[in-house]
Amino acid sequence: MKILTVVSARPNFVKISPLLREISLHSNIEHILIHTGQHFESNMNDVFFKLFNIPKANYELEISGGTPSNQIGRIITKAEKIFLDEKPDWVVAVGDVNSTVATSILARNLNLRLAHLEAGLRSFDETMPEEINRIITDRLSYLLFAPDKFAVKNLKTEGIDESKIKFVGNIMIDTLDMMKEEAMKINTLADYNLSEKTYALVTLHRPSNVDNPSRLRSLLNALTNTAKQYGLKMLFPMHPRTKENLGIDGIKAIESQKEWIISKPLDYLESLSLLLRSRLVITDSGGLQEETCVTGIPCVTVRSNTERPITLVENGGTNRLAKTIEEIPEIIKKSLNSEAVPFRPELWDGRTAKRIIKLLNEQR
Repeated sequence: MKILTVVSARPNFVKISPLLREISLHSNIEHILIHTGQHFESNMNDVFFKLFNIPKANYELEISGGTPSNQIGRIITKAEKIFLDEKPDWVVAVGDVNSTVATSILARNLNLRLAHLEAGLRSFDETMPEEINRIITDRLSYLLFAPDKFAVKNLKTEGIDESKIKFVGNIMIDTLDMMKEEAMKINTLADYNLSEKTYALVTLHRPSNVDNPSRLRSLLNALTNTAKQYGLKMLFPMHPRTKENLGIDGIKAIESQKEWIISKPLDYLESLSLLLRSRLVITDSGGLQEETCVTGIPCVTVRSNTERPITLVENGGTNRLAKTIEEIPEIIKKSLNSEAVPFRPELWDGRTAKRIIKLLNEQR
């Protein structure tokens, strides 16, 4: 059996690592890896391939920059001959980024069997490019690997053939379980003059939060004031998009506040190490909502919605939504004053990759 996957953005590497490890245990499976280059500087490629022990890609498309539509079109154009030459038994689309939907459209146009890893997630906000990518990919897939019961329900509600829906659990947690022990061995707190449980780990990169300079300044001001109130440090690994939108003067203004510590973007292991030692996570990332849920770290998601409702406090998790900037102080207060305990939803057991490969083998 031949499986073809396409990776691009950082979350793809986190999700595909356990899958590749499981594939390596099956002598009957040949794996073809295409790397698009989306979202990465060349030096970051090597970091992620090495960190997750991912073999060198069979094909490099070297696509970066451009609008989402432009990226999708170029991926389809460059990958078409590869798909035709390789003739995979399964094409696995990963997550919800531009390469995901490009992979899906191309696979179906070539009449190749398509499986979607992380199917059924819905924010119900179609202004988000990721939401459109999810919907399209799910509609085109022959197998839909859903991470939780909410995702399964969404797919059924949308009329997806139930025989195609496979509840397999969350592959991000496979990676977390593999890397957690290693993450605890490294301790970079001294690099930032921090001690455990005295800081919030902050990540912001969504266009809705960082592309409007006025909103971004208001958001950071709200976090600064809250940090002062609770004596927290704010450790802020700054995403390139956020850095560009803040500009030199904006970054200097933040760095002048003693509550803030600005760092370079972190690799997965560094990020996990700092997450595990933090008092609180403030984010607009999807993956961090899941990781804080399983590790029992309070999480404030600066968004009006989430495609991962299973992580919310009302469903047993540690995640609260700050839907407006005005809500941020109160939501942080609740998060700091409430007990947060680790919560593992059903099948978030570190065996998702095994279930996926078993299903692909059975239906080849």
